[in-house]
Order: sequence, then C-alpha cells, then structure tokens
Amino acid sequence: MDINDTIIIKFLNGECNTAELRAVQEWIDADATHADALFRLESVHRCVGASAITGREVSQHLREVHRRIDAADRVVRRRISLHIVLRRAAVIVGIILLGALVYWLADTDGPLRGPKMMLAKATGNHPRLVRLADGSSVWLKAGSQLRYPVSFQRNERRVELKGEGYFEVTKNRHRPFVVAGGPVDVKVLGTKFDFATDHDRQMASVSLIEGSVEVRDVKRDAMLLLKPNQRVTVNTRTGYQKVENMDTRIVAAWHDHLIPFTNANISEIARTIEQLYGVQVHVSTDVDNTQTYSGAVYLANNIDSVLSLIRSTVPISYHRKGNTVWIYKENGQRD
Repeated sequence: MDINDTIIIKFLNGECNTAELRAVQEWIDADATHADALFRLESVHRCVGASAITGREVSQHLREVHRRIDAADRVVRRRISLHIVLRRAAVIVGIILLGALVYWLADTDGPLRGPKMMLAKATGNHPRLVRLADGSSVWLKAGSQLRYPVSFQRNERRVELKGEGYFEVTKNRHRPFVVAGGPVDVKVLGTKFDFATDHDRQMASVSLIEGSVEVRDVKRDAMLLLKPNQRVTVNTRTGYQKVENMDTRIVAAWHDHLIPFTNANISEIARTIEQLYGVQVHVSTDVDNTQTYSGAVYLANNIDSVLSLIRSTVPISYHRKGNTVWIYKENGQRD
C-alpha cells in the first residue's frame, strides 16, 4: 500500500485501520528519514490540535506542494524517482507550512488564542464609559466589569459582562453583538438596552430601550425576543422568566444621572420615584393628573433633592417621613 497524503492525515488524527497502520510502519522501517519526518509532523500537529486545523486544510497545503514540485521536476528532469521526491518533499514542506501555521495560530490575534482581550472595571461610585472597536458604547455601573476584544472577529461582536451595564450598540446586521452574562446571553444587531447580572441572587435582567434583543438562557437554551419598553427578569437557577412593560429608560437612568419624563403626569412621576428610590409615594386627590410633563431631572443621591427639583417645575408640594412621601397640590393640604 502506497503512503499518500490521505493516509498520513488519517494517521495524525488516529483514524487509520489495521492495514493502513501496517503500511505506515513498513514505510517508517524502510527509511530512517521517514520516521524523522513523521515524528516532526506529528509534533506540529499535536501543538496545533485537531480542533484548530482539519484534514482538509492539511491536504490542501500538501496538494499545493505537489503541484509546485511537479512543475519544478519537469524543468530539472532529475533521474531520482519522482514518487520518492514527491513523498519526501511533501512531508518536509508540509512541516514548514504547518510550522508557519502554528506560529500564526499562536500569535496574539490568531484563532488559537483569539484577539487580544481587555478588562474594564468601574471602581468608585461613578459609572465608567467604555468605547468598543465597532463604535459601540458601554456604561459600566459601579462594581461591574466588562471583558472585550481590542478588535472584533468577522462573524460576531462578543463581550463578557459581570454586574450591570448600559449598552448603545452600533448597528451591523452582518455581525451580531453578543453580551455573555454567565447563565444568560443577550444577542442584538444594534440597539440600546440595560443588562444586569447578579450571581449571588441567581438573577439576571434585561431592559430594552430601543431596537430588539434576543435573550437566551444558556443552560436551557431557551430564547425570548424583547420589544422596546419591556424588561425580562430571569431566575438563573429555576429558569423562570418574568416579562413586564415599563418605561425602561428609568432602569438605565444611572448611566447618565438623568431621570427622563415624556408626557408623564404626576402619578407616573410618583411611580418613577418609587422605582428609583425604593420609597412609597402617595398622590393626593387634589392633584391634577390630566396635566403632563416632559423633560429630565438630575438623578441625585438624596431623594429630597430630586423632589425639590421636580417641585421647581411642576406645581406640587410634598412631605416626606422616612420612606413614605406625600405629594399634593401646590399650596394645598395633604389628604
């Protein structure tokens, strides 16, 4: 049995049958250079790994070597057996090609290691802005971190999030943007959304502001498509998902320290304050809820500062005791 490229590749991948293994052994015994060349080729193949290079790729390289040597042989017209020249040259040049391939794959931006990765952390009490290679922007909440590549691969844009981040993703329908959050992934083409993971509580939430996102439970391979102004909360232990409609801009207010209002009446403003500050707000019956307001208020750490800002533009008065707030008509009385 002649030793050809197919048998060599099968031998390197451990796929030879008994007859082929016997033929390889006889080929090695026939010439010491065969054993040496095969040993070096096997070492290179083991470094690269079967998952990094396929038999088809090796075969393509060796076929190109055959073509070049065959052309050279027709010019030189050597008397040495063409079969031996092709066999030995293919193995030797194949080693050179694979050696160069190992160097490229092991390089910083080669597929064996992948692109160079960066790690951004938000320390202190303020969000941190991270701008990605594709023009997308990510605001990291305090205590959160983002792992991302210096440059993205061709097929997708993938980052890893721990904690909470607000994303404004540059649209590219040919290269989906994926945020890996441990048990939950978010896949988008171009959109604005907030993604929070809490490994201790085994919870994750995604709040969509614009566009559309696909939320995937990695463990159960369950997917959900969100619409704007929807938030999904996922229990990563049980897989339970809860979807609710809301003004999702409120969830992401932390990233720019602004509380947005669009055609909101007093009761809607009160609900926003409840969500952001964890208090109970009671609106008096004398308040005019037919009047609406649009704008933004600075997200202060102190709820009294926010209420004072609102009162400066909206005709209300308020009274707070602990975690309870009463809102009533300006210069009016509490119920």
